[in-house]
Amino acid sequence: MEHTKGPWKIDGGTNKKGDLFIWKAGEYYGGHAIATIHGEIQEDVKANARLIAAAPDLLAACKGILISALSAISWADIDDGHAFWAYIADAADAITAAEGK
Repeated sequence: MEHTKGPWKIDGGTNKKGDLFIWKAGEYYGGHAIATIHGEIQEDVKANARLIAAAPDLLAACKGILISALSAISWADIDDGHAFWAYIADAADAITAAEGK
């Protein structure tokens, strides 16, 4: 199963609890929230909501950067111990985790 396609938007903060909701852009009210962030609207709650709402864009950007980096690098210029490879592995692991593979 795939995730709900983005973009996602943040809404809420107007109910009595101050909860924030993440919705697929353009599908407010009457649909199901992708995520609900409970708690008083504090900076950390807002930051968490922004990160969750950005997830589809971050995944797409990570995939694009990984593909571009692997196709554009000069293999002779990067030795096996270079930090580049650790970042490539981290990006690939993050994509795999996000896609549930």
